[in-house]
Amino acid sequence: MEKRGLVALVLMAALLLVAYRLYFTEDTVVVQPWYEGQDITEGDGPIPFNARPQGKLVYPERDDNGELPSDVYRVYIESAATDYFELALLTAASQALFENHHPSIEQLRNSVATYRECSGAEEGADGDFAILRYRPELRLCHPLFFKREQGLWRLDFANMRDAIQHNHRNYWHFSNGVPPATYAFAFEGWSFDRNGYPIIE
Repeated sequence: MEKRGLVALVLMAALLLVAYRLYFTEDTVVVQPWYEGQDITEGDGPIPFNARPQGKLVYPERDDNGELPSDVYRVYIESAATDYFELALLTAASQALFENHHPSIEQLRNSVATYRECSGAEEGADGDFAILRYRPELRLCHPLFFKREQGLWRLDFANMRDAIQHNHRNYWHFSNGVPPATYAFAFEGWSFDRNGYPIIE
């Protein structure tokens, strides 16, 4: 079980490494309107259109280095693109998980293909917790968690590993059916099916 968890964590990190060109334009996060109108599936049938995501995010404060969570993510991606896995950009708990398990080149290449269809992100925070979230029909693009530690925003892979799972099509969903409490602020107005997949209108 421990080995499977580490493998899942490494795969999740690998998926993040390919998003720089897709998510950012001239140092800003691309914000797109919420999706409307087309059907999607979570792998076992269509997701009902009975709730439209409504939550509005509060823009995060800059940390002690003058950076937003998206800035930290950008540095992480740029470092990883040079084959350098920047542990210092992760929370303490995440660093402990990744200390001896870094993504492979093959995993990075697979991630490029997976994330080619992703576009758009919205950034928000609640106190010391922040998030980058994507339009809910982008089933391959899971939300990104950040935590402020010692005054600095850091990627929270530890919570992502515990909260987010993927099905056989690599569609993300919340493992407990709902978002973790510390990041629930980013999903106000959302609804989820019994397996934790977002329901959209």
